[in-house]
Amino acid sequence: MRTFLKLSGYIGPVLLVVAALLFIILNSYALWIRVLFALGVVLLTINRFFGDESDWRQSKRSDKPLTLRRLYRQRCVGVVVLYLSVVLLFLPEGFYYGIYLRRISWLLPFIVFTVIELYSAFRIPAVEK
Repeated sequence: MRTFLKLSGYIGPVLLVVAALLFIILNSYALWIRVLFALGVVLLTINRFFGDESDWRQSKRSDKPLTLRRLYRQRCVGVVVLYLSVVLLFLPEGFYYGIYLRRISWLLPFIVFTVIELYSAFRIPAVEK
């Protein structure tokens, strides 16, 4: 089980990046690209919430500084935003509750996730020092 958790932490983000690049470069709405993206999100979530150094466990520890717990919680919110991106990726183009969603509407939550990840990737080591 530990090996799977470690591998999901490496394979999940790679699948996310590969699927996003394939979607943008090939300009294809193929099902296998969307499934690859969703699989990457699921693997990343498994690692984030159930891994040894998971963000969920780190955010509940009271011996950590408040800033560090906030950063871990932000990373958990980023994963939820990433699931919104997957939902938008599987929706067909059209109107939903008065909002017109295009084929590339999944990119906005993905960019929000990326910004959260980049911010926390640089801030967490700085706060832990």
